[in-house]
Amino acid sequence: MLLSFQRIFLVTIELFLFISFIWALVWWFRKTLTVNRWELHFIKVSGIVFVISHLAAAIFNPLPGLIIYWCGITLLLLSAALFFWSFFAFKQPPAVAFAGEIITALNTSGPYSFVRHPFYTSYLLAWFAGSLASGCYPLFASFFIMLFIYYRSAKEEEQQWLNSQEGNIYKEYRNKTGMFLPGF
Repeated sequence: MLLSFQRIFLVTIELFLFISFIWALVWWFRKTLTVNRWELHFIKVSGIVFVISHLAAAIFNPLPGLIIYWCGITLLLLSAALFFWSFFAFKQPPAVAFAGEIITALNTSGPYSFVRHPFYTSYLLAWFAGSLASGCYPLFASFFIMLFIYYRSAKEEEQQWLNSQEGNIYKEYRNKTGMFLPGF
């Protein structure tokens, strides 16, 4: 099977993103406490299944029209930019999702000045955009499933902030920013 430029470009971007996300999960995010939560296991297992599904769709599924394809590619590139902007906004790695770690310093710089959970936004953009660019619309299920799990993690993290010594500062920050999308 001869792969077109569009397919190769899509697969390359998705591979780059997924490898970056996996690298961060395995080697960058702090795991100072033993994290044995079903949600984190779910993220890992479903992530593997969804990555394989997205790559297979990018290779084998009939691609959508050019406008939809390039909208998807643009969102994938935006996902990558947001991921690395979030990465460089930290001096120390943040805790992995569902770590239950005590939070010590609020980061409000870089993308955190617009959204409270830019890593999750980056991941969600990738799931959404990959489905769009590949034209495999049943893959939007991966977006909605991961939205549910990232929302649970974000709410838990925010509750930890609100219960911390910096709860009032966090409440003010929360009123100025959106959870996953900028609060205008």
